[in-house]
Amino acid sequence: MISNEALGIAGVKTVTWGGDTPNVADYDVAVLDLVTLSKALQKGSIDMSKVKGPTADQVAQLQTANGMIVAILPPVTKIKPKRGTWLSPYWWCRMPLANLADEGTSVFVRQPRLRRYFDRGVRVWRSRPSLTQSGRTYKDGTSVQFKMEALVASRSDVPIAALTYWETYRKLPFVSLFGADPILQSTSGPVISLPETDKIPVAEAISIILQDLLLISAVTPPPVWSSEILLPGEPEARDALGGLGKGRDDIEVKIRQEEERLRAITRLKGLLYANGEELEECVWSALEALGAKVHESDTPGFEDRWFEDPVTDRRAVLEIKGHEGSMKKEDARQAEEWVTRWYEKRGEVVKGVLFGNPYRLLPPKDRPAPWPKELTNFAETKRLALVTTSQLIDALVRAKKGEASPKAFFDALFSAEGIVGI
Repeated sequence: MISNEALGIAGVKTVTWGGDTPNVADYDVAVLDLVTLSKALQKGSIDMSKVKGPTADQVAQLQTANGMIVAILPPVTKIKPKRGTWLSPYWWCRMPLANLADEGTSVFVRQPRLRRYFDRGVRVWRSRPSLTQSGRTYKDGTSVQFKMEALVASRSDVPIAALTYWETYRKLPFVSLFGADPILQSTSGPVISLPETDKIPVAEAISIILQDLLLISAVTPPPVWSSEILLPGEPEARDALGGLGKGRDDIEVKIRQEEERLRAITRLKGLLYANGEELEECVWSALEALGAKVHESDTPGFEDRWFEDPVTDRRAVLEIKGHEGSMKKEDARQAEEWVTRWYEKRGEVVKGVLFGNPYRLLPPKDRPAPWPKELTNFAETKRLALVTTSQLIDALVRAKKGEASPKAFFDALFSAEGIVGI
């Protein structure tokens, strides 16, 4: 912000006119208090030769990067320094903007964030922004169009406060399917022009801009030394707050623990709708919750792990698949392949189990029959167990409620030759 008003607002850098002005292109937003500058130049308390910024190049860079300029303008068409030449209030802007002398009292606020600025600050507006040129065209075919949108308008729809920006266009070297109209290349950040307030000082007007338009708190941060001044009741309030803070830490730990427990429980709902690795992890977790020992595959990329019955040490290799439609015979073939590979590698006959989640995006009660006839015929021939993940989660729920034992589930699994009946 460039102003001679020292506001001391956290997060806002304030520099004075004629001081060491930074490059505004290094910031996201710049607020220019041109009212204070105009009065100081007229009095001669500031020499325009000492004002080093912002420059038109810096402002153009800021706008090109979609930054914003907010300018509070004095009710003059030209700023008239006591020493030096007259200059436009928009000397810092490359857009063809002018500040016209006009006045009125009625306004129509189209931008709600400016309502307090006008309701509280402006009784009579005495100037308004205007574009003196609508655009420019260059020899290489590119062009620039200048746009002005009224944020606050007079009763006759003349902009009193306005947002002005430019659009650059490139002309196509040929006629495309969409015609020969120029193509929009870029849009700049805006310059917001506001009239001087006559009901409140400029410092209060700037505070309103920061709070309402830019959503920046204008509360002055307490200096460090203020902490050494203790008011009655302050030490006791701080001690009480500290004690509550310790209790809060304990509560937050408990909340995190319960949240993690809830995530672990609800994660198993993936048995009803997941596929791929997510479904595999849900099946493994459910089997472990039923007491099985789940082991990783000896050869990555082959069976979807294997598990041991916790009571009898029976072993089974897993194939786990989820589909939006029905299960496929290829799924059962994959399970049978794992059985064959196990025997070839270990010389041991092992149970092959296909956990399927068919029609996974439908509610379980609305799902058609899960196993096609050709799949069940193949599974019966190869003595594979076919079990849906809906059956698995049901077995887990009944075991947790004490309505059925995990042993009954595993017995059904290892004795099945085809569809598991549980």
